[in-house]
Amino acid sequence: MVFKAGRIIRLEGQQIRVAFVRPGPDNPASAPAQEVTCVLVSPTQPLTAGTRGGVWLYCLNNSSNEVSRTFEPDLNGTLTSGSNSFKTVLMLTNRSGIEATIAPGSFVKQEYLFDVPPTLGGQVTLDASNYNQVVILVKNNPAGHPRPCRHRQRCRQPT
Repeated sequence: MVFKAGRIIRLEGQQIRVAFVRPGPDNPASAPAQEVTCVLVSPTQPLTAGTRGGVWLYCLNNSSNEVSRTFEPDLNGTLTSGSNSFKTVLMLTNRSGIEATIAPGSFVKQEYLFDVPPTLGGQVTLDASNYNQVVILVKNNPAGHPRPCRHRQRCRQPT
């Protein structure tokens, strides 16, 4: 898959405008393009406070050569809503980390999970180390109503 500048592509339901600038005779003042551009993409559905949520990290190969990319097993992040800030750790679903080879003009993606504090709600900003900021919608989880259990035998309350 080859991406062209200005084209809108859809990744997991999200629209992203491709805006890579490559140096060349038409653009001599431009700096050399990065080989890999990584973009965090927010979830398409609201997350629920007090549960675990996830974001996807897409890494696009802008070069004409195959490149390797290693995904860190953990990323430090901050969730902010109004004047409230919470430190968080985004954990790669493949906990050992992963190295991926990305073909020219292609991308790879990995999911990172994190805990959503129970006191968050509304529009929340996620800042993850060295990546773009994303806005996430968080639904309130009414106090005393934990995430429903899908496995009754493992979640039975003592009587």
